[in-house]
Amino acid sequence: MADVFTPEFKRLKAKHPPPDHANVLDLTKQLGQEELVEKYGGAVIEADIQAPHEVLPLVGLKPCESWKAYKFRDFSGFILILNPFIDGFQRYWVARCLRDLPRNPENVTNLSALGGQRGEDLWSEFAQKSCSTLTKQDPLRKLRWTTLGYHYNWTTKEYSEANKAEFPPDVACLSQYLARCMGFGQYRPEAAIVNYYHLDSTLAGHTDHSELDQAAPLFSISFGQSAIFMLGGAEKSTPPMSLMLHSGDICIMSGSSRLSYHAVPKILAPPAEQPVPKCFSLHPEEESLAPQSSETCGSRNAVTKDAQELDSESDAASGFSTTEQQIGNSCSNDTCLRDSVVKDVNESIKHVMSSLEFKPFEVYITSSRINLNIRQVLPPGFDQLPKRLAGRADGKMCSGDNCEGAENQNTFVTNHATSCVGEEPYGAMSDQCSKNEAAHKENVCADDTLCDGQVSKKLKADPS
Repeated sequence: MADVFTPEFKRLKAKHPPPDHANVLDLTKQLGQEELVEKYGGAVIEADIQAPHEVLPLVGLKPCESWKAYKFRDFSGFILILNPFIDGFQRYWVARCLRDLPRNPENVTNLSALGGQRGEDLWSEFAQKSCSTLTKQDPLRKLRWTTLGYHYNWTTKEYSEANKAEFPPDVACLSQYLARCMGFGQYRPEAAIVNYYHLDSTLAGHTDHSELDQAAPLFSISFGQSAIFMLGGAEKSTPPMSLMLHSGDICIMSGSSRLSYHAVPKILAPPAEQPVPKCFSLHPEEESLAPQSSETCGSRNAVTKDAQELDSESDAASGFSTTEQQIGNSCSNDTCLRDSVVKDVNESIKHVMSSLEFKPFEVYITSSRINLNIRQVLPPGFDQLPKRLAGRADGKMCSGDNCEGAENQNTFVTNHATSCVGEEPYGAMSDQCSKNEAAHKENVCADDTLCDGQVSKKLKADPS
């Protein structure tokens, strides 16, 4: 059947003439159920939200009973949560994604993957300049992605036990709290990618299907400028839906949508009168959290703060009240919402918010969007990646002590154990999985496009 996904992607991506956005859904007005029926005829419905009273709430999130979340009749398993963050608290997550996570030497960035130094501090250099704009000459602009937890190998399409880092406890708590509120109680965050987009960036149509557990939801959180998000089906012949995503909005891909084609054809330029989204302004009740300073990011005092105090503040942000490793040890996947862990994370958020000079971050997000994409890798009952048994043509899986004699002890070979929703999770791939795998391999990056975390050939040659 004909590909209808790619032509719509190209239409929405076009610069001249600018495309008509009349068919792009924008649910910002938070319509009630009756208004949804009247406007969309049942194609969009409110999603159920379950308040997790058994766990402490996470600082910076509104009570989940007040969230607005929507499901879509023709895209089963896809949920959109409209910005659930209290005004101002997205500052914390932007600082984590830009300042802290890329400079953690356990994490991998597109620059270190191409031979650069792990843990390179790109933020300090940017914070020390005049900070009036983010230019193509800024090294920070060359940062395209950072991976956390299990580091995905974009060349071999593999995860590996030999290539993973401690998963950040604050990111784990955030994603698990979201999962509890939306009814995914067994969710375990094990891998994440932070993507950094600019106004000329796009993300080509692709599917995410390299994780063993593809029944588990995938959480995608937007920070910064608004973007158009496209969601199709398992084949590109499925007519796609286009949504407007704003800062703080969260997409959940579960069920059949977990393996659906999706893309970001456009990052939208902000209006001149509001270059930074309003949601980054602190709520009056939270003004006390902001440092009392009138310094601009290029002033001497602000430069001193970023250059000399960055290490201690970043360590506090990464390490909370102790160290990230210590808290990480008490936050083993499904236990991150224990009271002791949540209290430490909440104290860290408050501490960082109280000392964060946000002006340089404002400059960055004026022309950029950050996407934090969190996923579960392992299926229930597994605490490490399975291995393919040596000499077994059927590709059946083993784990732990049952893997004696297995080859590729540290590597899971994706195309021997791709799981599909509603299919047998292990063994030979189903026909549907084979189709998805073939389609994924055919996905080629456009010259100015980031594809599923990869850097296109053009960007590898000229990352600016």
